[in-house]
Amino acid sequence: WVICDETSAFLFYTRNHRDVYIQTTPIEDFPEGFSNPRKVFAPVHEAVHVYKAAGHGAYHMLYETRTNDGFRKFGLASASRLEGPWRNREPDYATSENCNWPEETDPWTGNVSHGEFLRTGHDQCLEYDPANTRLLIQGRQGSEVGVPYRSLTWSLGLLSPVSR
Repeated sequence: WVICDETSAFLFYTRNHRDVYIQTTPIEDFPEGFSNPRKVFAPVHEAVHVYKAAGHGAYHMLYETRTNDGFRKFGLASASRLEGPWRNREPDYATSENCNWPEETDPWTGNVSHGEFLRTGHDQCLEYDPANTRLLIQGRQGSEVGVPYRSLTWSLGLLSPVSR
C-alpha cells in the first residue's frame, strides 16, 4: 500500500499475517529507493490500508484482523505522521455487528474483509472523510474455520461503521 505526503512515498505491508512494516523513499526517487524496513504496528491479519483523514491532521490505518472463531473484521489505528508512531484507536471499528445496513436490507455478511475507504480525491495522498465514512468490503456468511480458502464465496458490499 503506497501513500505520499508532500515529500516522501511510504510503502506499508504486512509480514507473517501479524506485523506491519514501512519503507520510505523521496517522491522524486519513486518507485525506486525504498529501503530500511521498520515494523510500525501489530497485530493484524492482512489488508492494511493507510489514508489521510480530512480535517483531522492525522492518518488512519484500516487493518484487518481475524477472530478466534474465524470471522474477519477491521480495526482502526492513527498517527499524526505517516512514520508513526501508530496507535490502536478502535480494534472493532468495522464488524458485521456495528455497521449500518441500508433500510429494508437484512445484514448479509458475518465477515468484513478486504475493505477500502471511499476517498474524497484521486491523488497519492489518499484522503478520506472520517465524518462520512463508507467502506467497500468483501463479505460472506459463516466462519472460515475448516473451509479451504479457495472454496470461500465472497461478495462485495458498501458499509458505514456506526459512530460511537
